[in-house]
Amino acid sequence: MAYIKPDGTMPHSEGRIEKTIAESGVTGLSVTSGYRPGSTANGHPDYHSMGQAADISGSVASMDKYANFMQAKYGPVLAELIHQGPNYHSGIWNGAVHQYDEATLSEHENHVHVAAAVAALDSVGGGTVTTPVSNPVSNPVTGSVDAVTGVVKFLSDPNSWLRMSIGVVGIIMIGFGLVKVGVG
Repeated sequence: MAYIKPDGTMPHSEGRIEKTIAESGVTGLSVTSGYRPGSTANGHPDYHSMGQAADISGSVASMDKYANFMQAKYGPVLAELIHQGPNYHSGIWNGAVHQYDEATLSEHENHVHVAAAVAALDSVGGGTVTTPVSNPVSNPVTGSVDAVTGVVKFLSDPNSWLRMSIGVVGIIMIGFGLVKVGVG
């Protein structure tokens, strides 16, 4: 059941997450929840309210297989992966393996919760991620982006290096008096 926004579009992450179901090869799964305007977690907007999450349901065995597939292939780029099943024993939070508390896990026995940005999912391509990839999704509770993620994103962006080099050269030129900086 994909939610269609009032403007007629489907939230990007929900649609992209839906594609991972087919990619996983696990049958009998469907998206049972996606974009939920006004949805909150701990009193703050959550990934569903931002159109960056989907809940996937099916048989217990199918959900466990799907959760394991998502962790193996997309784990480092996921903002959240939450599910409790007999054959799935961990979760993901901000790209790292995470043990959720019992209350959270008990709320995720009947579905697999996946949160990620489209760009993060697309960055994996056809292969398995072996090192963390920057996920532009911010933490909905704190509203901040993980500092390490920001540094990784900066260092992996060739344009960042170019801008930084130009800035350093400018500072050196000003310092040696090669360029005069004046005020009106």
